[in-house]
Amino acid sequence: MKTLQLNDEKYLLPGNWNELTTEQQLFLIKLVGKNLSAEEIKLKMFLNILNANVHSYNDTDSEMRFIVKIGKLKYDFSAEEIYCITTIFNYLFITDKETGTRSISPMLTKNPFPILKVKGKKLQGAGEGLHDITYEQFILLMTYFSQIQEQPESVNDFIAVLYRKPAEPKLFNKLSPEIKTALIWYYLGSTAFMAEKFPRTFSGTGTSSGRTVFENQMRVVDTLANNDLTKKQIVKNALLYDALFTLEIAAENSENLKK
Repeated sequence: MKTLQLNDEKYLLPGNWNELTTEQQLFLIKLVGKNLSAEEIKLKMFLNILNANVHSYNDTDSEMRFIVKIGKLKYDFSAEEIYCITTIFNYLFITDKETGTRSISPMLTKNPFPILKVKGKKLQGAGEGLHDITYEQFILLMTYFSQIQEQPESVNDFIAVLYRKPAEPKLFNKLSPEIKTALIWYYLGSTAFMAEKFPRTFSGTGTSSGRTVFENQMRVVDTLANNDLTKKQIVKNALLYDALFTLEIAAENSENLKK
Protein backbone atom coordinates (compact mmCIF):
# COMPACT_ATOMS: atom_id res chain seq x y z
CA MET A 1 0.00 0.00 0.00
CA LYS A 2 1.12 3.59 -0.61
CA THR A 3 0.69 6.39 1.88
CA LEU A 4 -0.73 9.73 0.84
CA GLN A 5 -0.17 12.51 3.39
CA LEU A 6 -2.44 15.53 3.27
CA ASN A 7 -1.53 18.05 5.95
CA ASP A 8 -1.47 15.99 9.18
CA GLU A 9 -3.59 13.13 7.84
CA LYS A 10 -2.32 9.94 6.21
CA TYR A 11 -4.36 7.87 3.77
CA LEU A 12 -3.58 4.42 2.38
CA LEU A 13 -4.07 3.73 -1.32
CA PRO A 14 -3.45 0.48 -3.24
CA GLY A 15 -0.08 0.64 -4.98
CA ASN A 16 -0.50 -2.30 -7.37
CA TRP A 17 -3.17 -4.52 -8.85
CA ASN A 18 -3.07 -7.14 -6.11
CA GLU A 19 -3.70 -4.51 -3.43
CA LEU A 20 -7.04 -3.55 -4.97
CA THR A 21 -9.93 -5.11 -3.08
CA THR A 22 -12.48 -7.13 -5.01
CA GLU A 23 -14.99 -4.29 -4.62
CA GLN A 24 -12.47 -1.80 -6.00
CA GLN A 25 -11.77 -4.07 -8.97
CA LEU A 26 -15.48 -4.33 -9.77
CA PHE A 27 -15.80 -0.54 -9.52
CA LEU A 28 -12.86 -0.16 -11.90
CA ILE A 29 -14.46 -2.57 -14.38
CA LYS A 30 -17.61 -0.46 -14.42
CA LEU A 31 -15.54 2.66 -15.07
CA VAL A 32 -13.71 1.02 -17.96
CA GLY A 33 -17.07 0.03 -19.43
CA LYS A 34 -18.04 3.71 -19.58
CA ASN A 35 -15.19 4.54 -21.99
CA LEU A 36 -13.77 7.21 -19.69
CA SER A 37 -10.31 8.64 -20.18
CA ALA A 38 -7.42 7.33 -18.10
CA GLU A 39 -7.34 10.58 -16.09
CA GLU A 40 -11.06 10.35 -15.34
CA ILE A 41 -10.71 6.73 -14.23
CA LYS A 42 -7.77 7.53 -11.94
CA LEU A 43 -9.63 10.43 -10.32
CA LYS A 44 -12.78 8.38 -9.77
CA MET A 45 -10.74 5.52 -8.30
CA PHE A 46 -9.06 7.97 -5.92
CA LEU A 47 -12.39 9.40 -4.79
CA ASN A 48 -14.05 5.99 -4.47
CA ILE A 49 -11.28 4.40 -2.41
CA LEU A 50 -11.18 7.31 0.05
CA ASN A 51 -14.98 7.69 0.00
CA ALA A 52 -14.42 11.30 -0.98
CA ASN A 53 -16.44 13.95 -2.78
CA VAL A 54 -15.16 16.69 -5.07
CA HIS A 55 -16.42 19.88 -6.59
CA SER A 56 -14.64 22.50 -8.66
CA TYR A 57 -14.60 26.28 -8.58
CA ASN A 58 -12.71 29.14 -10.19
CA ASP A 59 -10.47 31.25 -7.96
CA THR A 60 -9.91 34.99 -8.31
CA ASP A 61 -7.46 34.38 -11.16
CA SER A 62 -10.05 32.24 -12.98
CA GLU A 63 -7.95 29.16 -12.33
CA MET A 64 -9.98 26.01 -11.79
CA ARG A 65 -9.48 24.47 -8.38
CA PHE A 66 -10.97 21.47 -6.61
CA ILE A 67 -12.34 20.99 -3.11
CA VAL A 68 -11.99 17.35 -2.04
CA LYS A 69 -13.92 16.31 1.05
CA ILE A 70 -12.75 13.19 2.90
CA GLY A 71 -14.87 12.54 5.93
CA LYS A 72 -15.12 15.86 7.78
CA LEU A 73 -11.93 17.26 6.26
CA LYS A 74 -11.67 19.41 3.16
CA TYR A 75 -8.66 19.92 0.92
CA ASP A 76 -8.16 22.59 -1.72
CA PHE A 77 -6.19 21.43 -4.80
CA SER A 78 -5.16 22.87 -8.12
CA ALA A 79 -5.73 20.77 -11.26
CA GLU A 80 -1.99 20.03 -11.36
CA GLU A 81 -2.02 18.81 -7.76
CA ILE A 82 -4.96 16.50 -8.47
CA TYR A 83 -3.10 15.15 -11.50
CA CYS A 84 0.03 14.47 -9.40
CA ILE A 85 -1.93 12.70 -6.67
CA THR A 86 -3.75 10.41 -9.08
CA THR A 87 -0.52 9.30 -10.77
CA ILE A 88 -0.44 6.71 -7.99
CA PHE A 89 -2.86 4.76 -10.23
CA ASN A 90 -0.64 4.86 -13.33
CA TYR A 91 0.02 1.14 -12.85
CA LEU A 92 -3.51 0.45 -14.06
CA PHE A 93 -2.59 1.46 -17.61
CA ILE A 94 -0.17 0.74 -20.42
CA THR A 95 0.79 3.39 -22.95
CA ASP A 96 1.00 2.65 -26.67
CA LYS A 97 4.45 3.79 -27.80
CA GLU A 98 3.24 4.82 -31.25
CA THR A 99 -0.06 6.57 -30.51
CA GLY A 100 0.49 7.56 -26.88
CA THR A 101 -2.98 6.27 -25.98
CA ARG A 102 -3.43 4.51 -22.67
CA SER A 103 -5.45 1.38 -22.07
CA ILE A 104 -6.16 -0.77 -19.04
CA SER A 105 -3.43 -3.34 -18.38
CA PRO A 106 -4.54 -5.99 -15.88
CA MET A 107 -1.61 -7.33 -13.85
CA LEU A 108 -3.78 -9.06 -11.26
CA THR A 109 -2.41 -12.43 -10.10
CA LYS A 110 -4.64 -12.98 -7.04
CA ASN A 111 -7.99 -14.59 -7.71
CA PRO A 112 -10.58 -11.92 -6.74
CA PHE A 113 -13.04 -14.72 -5.95
CA PRO A 114 -11.06 -17.57 -4.33
CA ILE A 115 -14.39 -19.02 -3.21
CA LEU A 116 -17.27 -18.44 -5.59
CA LYS A 117 -20.86 -19.05 -4.55
CA VAL A 118 -23.09 -20.20 -7.42
CA LYS A 119 -26.48 -21.87 -7.19
CA GLY A 120 -26.01 -22.75 -3.53
CA LYS A 121 -22.54 -24.21 -4.07
CA LYS A 122 -19.21 -22.93 -2.78
CA LEU A 123 -16.56 -23.52 -5.41
CA GLN A 124 -12.83 -23.11 -4.85
CA GLY A 125 -11.03 -21.38 -7.68
CA ALA A 126 -7.47 -21.46 -8.90
CA GLY A 127 -4.80 -19.94 -6.68
CA GLU A 128 -2.44 -17.01 -7.10
CA GLY A 129 -0.82 -16.88 -10.50
CA LEU A 130 -2.65 -20.10 -11.48
CA HIS A 131 0.13 -21.95 -9.65
CA ASP A 132 -2.08 -24.88 -8.60
CA ILE A 133 -3.66 -25.86 -11.91
CA THR A 134 -2.46 -28.57 -14.28
CA TYR A 135 -1.00 -28.03 -17.72
CA GLU A 136 -4.15 -29.51 -19.23
CA GLN A 137 -6.32 -27.00 -17.37
CA PHE A 138 -4.13 -24.18 -18.65
CA ILE A 139 -4.52 -25.47 -22.21
CA LEU A 140 -8.30 -25.34 -21.76
CA LEU A 141 -8.13 -21.82 -20.32
CA MET A 142 -6.08 -20.59 -23.28
CA THR A 143 -8.42 -22.34 -25.72
CA TYR A 144 -11.65 -20.93 -24.27
CA PHE A 145 -10.14 -17.47 -23.82
CA SER A 146 -9.18 -17.41 -27.51
CA GLN A 147 -12.82 -18.14 -28.41
CA ILE A 148 -14.57 -15.54 -26.24
CA GLN A 149 -14.59 -12.73 -28.80
CA GLU A 150 -16.33 -14.81 -31.47
CA GLN A 151 -18.23 -17.08 -29.08
CA PRO A 152 -19.10 -15.04 -25.95
CA GLU A 153 -20.66 -18.06 -24.23
CA SER A 154 -17.15 -19.57 -24.06
CA VAL A 155 -16.52 -17.38 -21.03
CA ASN A 156 -18.66 -19.81 -19.02
CA ASP A 157 -16.49 -22.74 -20.10
CA PHE A 158 -13.44 -20.62 -19.24
CA ILE A 159 -14.70 -19.94 -15.70
CA ALA A 160 -15.79 -23.55 -15.27
CA VAL A 161 -12.15 -24.60 -15.75
CA LEU A 162 -10.97 -22.00 -13.21
CA TYR A 163 -13.35 -23.49 -10.64
CA ARG A 164 -12.67 -27.11 -11.55
CA LYS A 165 -16.13 -27.74 -12.98
CA PRO A 166 -15.24 -28.15 -16.67
CA ALA A 167 -18.33 -30.22 -17.41
CA GLU A 168 -20.73 -27.69 -15.86
CA PRO A 169 -20.33 -24.33 -17.64
CA LYS A 170 -24.04 -23.60 -17.22
CA LEU A 171 -23.38 -23.06 -13.50
CA PHE A 172 -21.82 -19.72 -14.43
CA ASN A 173 -24.39 -18.42 -16.90
CA LYS A 174 -25.88 -15.88 -14.51
CA LEU A 175 -22.66 -14.45 -13.10
CA SER A 176 -22.55 -10.69 -13.59
CA PRO A 177 -20.49 -9.33 -16.50
CA GLU A 178 -18.29 -7.54 -13.93
CA ILE A 179 -17.41 -10.79 -12.13
CA LYS A 180 -16.66 -12.50 -15.42
CA THR A 181 -14.42 -9.62 -16.46
CA ALA A 182 -12.61 -9.68 -13.11
CA LEU A 183 -11.81 -13.37 -13.61
CA ILE A 184 -10.56 -12.69 -17.14
CA TRP A 185 -8.34 -9.92 -15.74
CA TYR A 186 -6.99 -12.38 -13.17
CA TYR A 187 -6.13 -14.80 -15.98
CA LEU A 188 -4.48 -12.06 -18.05
CA GLY A 189 -2.43 -10.86 -15.09
CA SER A 190 -1.35 -14.39 -14.26
CA THR A 191 -0.29 -15.14 -17.83
CA ALA A 192 1.61 -11.84 -17.97
CA PHE A 193 3.43 -12.92 -14.80
CA MET A 194 4.25 -16.29 -16.36
CA ALA A 195 5.41 -14.67 -19.60
CA GLU A 196 7.87 -12.60 -17.60
CA LYS A 197 9.06 -15.65 -15.67
CA PHE A 198 9.25 -17.95 -18.73
CA PRO A 199 9.93 -15.57 -21.66
CA ARG A 200 11.15 -18.19 -24.14
CA THR A 201 8.16 -20.42 -23.56
CA PHE A 202 5.63 -17.64 -24.11
CA SER A 203 7.34 -16.05 -27.09
CA GLY A 204 5.64 -18.54 -29.40
CA THR A 205 2.18 -18.94 -27.88
CA GLY A 206 -0.96 -18.25 -29.85
CA THR A 207 -1.92 -19.44 -33.32
CA SER A 208 0.40 -20.19 -36.20
CA SER A 209 0.22 -21.92 -39.59
CA GLY A 210 -3.56 -21.85 -39.42
CA ARG A 211 -3.64 -23.99 -36.27
CA THR A 212 -5.78 -23.15 -33.25
CA VAL A 213 -4.43 -22.52 -29.76
CA PHE A 214 -5.56 -26.00 -28.76
CA GLU A 215 -3.83 -27.64 -31.73
CA ASN A 216 -0.59 -25.83 -30.99
CA GLN A 217 -0.70 -26.89 -27.36
CA MET A 218 -1.31 -30.51 -28.31
CA ARG A 219 1.93 -30.30 -30.27
CA VAL A 220 3.66 -29.03 -27.15
CA VAL A 221 2.24 -31.94 -25.15
CA ASP A 222 3.51 -34.34 -27.81
CA THR A 223 6.97 -32.79 -27.60
CA LEU A 224 7.07 -33.04 -23.80
CA ALA A 225 5.95 -36.66 -24.04
CA ASN A 226 8.72 -37.39 -26.56
CA ASN A 227 6.07 -38.56 -29.05
CA ASP A 228 5.11 -41.34 -26.63
CA LEU A 229 1.32 -41.72 -26.51
CA THR A 230 1.46 -43.44 -23.12
CA LYS A 231 3.12 -40.38 -21.57
CA LYS A 232 0.80 -37.67 -22.90
CA GLN A 233 -1.67 -37.84 -20.02
CA ILE A 234 1.21 -37.67 -17.55
CA VAL A 235 2.28 -34.42 -19.22
CA LYS A 236 -1.26 -33.06 -19.11
CA ASN A 237 -1.58 -33.90 -15.41
CA ALA A 238 1.67 -32.14 -14.51
CA LEU A 239 1.44 -28.92 -12.52
CA LEU A 240 1.49 -25.92 -14.83
CA TYR A 241 4.67 -24.34 -13.51
CA ASP A 242 6.55 -27.66 -13.67
CA ALA A 243 5.63 -27.96 -17.35
CA LEU A 244 6.56 -24.34 -18.05
CA PHE A 245 9.93 -24.77 -16.35
CA THR A 246 10.67 -27.83 -18.50
CA LEU A 247 9.67 -25.96 -21.67
CA GLU A 248 11.80 -22.96 -20.70
CA ILE A 249 14.88 -25.11 -20.15
CA ALA A 250 14.29 -26.91 -23.45
CA ALA A 251 13.99 -23.57 -25.29
CA GLU A 252 17.14 -22.29 -23.62
CA ASN A 253 19.08 -25.42 -24.57
CA SER A 254 17.84 -25.11 -28.15
CA GLU A 255 19.06 -21.51 -28.29
CA ASN A 256 22.49 -22.53 -27.00
CA LEU A 257 22.83 -25.27 -29.63
CA LYS A 258 22.20 -22.72 -32.39
CA LYS A 259 25.01 -20.45 -31.20
